[in-house]
Amino acid sequence: MTVWSMTTFKTGSAAALATLLLGVGAPGVATAQTGMRIDGADPIATTGGCSVDATWRLAAWARNQGLVVELQITSTEAGQKWKFVGGHNRVRVLKKVRFSDSQGNVAASRRVVNLTGVDVFRVTARNKATDEICRAVLNF
Repeated sequence: MTVWSMTTFKTGSAAALATLLLGVGAPGVATAQTGMRIDGADPIATTGGCSVDATWRLAAWARNQGLVVELQITSTEAGQKWKFVGGHNRVRVLKKVRFSDSQGNVAASRRVVNLTGVDVFRVTARNKATDEICRAVLNF
């Protein structure tokens, strides 16, 4: 089942209790690592900057024995076309085009199977008009 949304999620106390290690994998790419897999818990998230002036937030959380991963882009331009491509442990699970809302925000999410061990999410979003690129990595 594929779930797409334009929602915002808060990172709360459950995420704060998890061990969250941030590092830099490449310019503009931040990674977060944790072993938390509590169904219904607050998301584990990481943020970063895109290649021009937009920012991104990649979050993942457990839901119904699976995981939901979402990339949110915050930009200043309304109506911009963004192409999202994402992978889960090197398997493409996301390929979607979305348009930014009246405030310049855009998001795409995907529900995936919760695999044994660490789940690695890599998501890229590209603004078709400005060629701005946002690259995000999250280890869940």
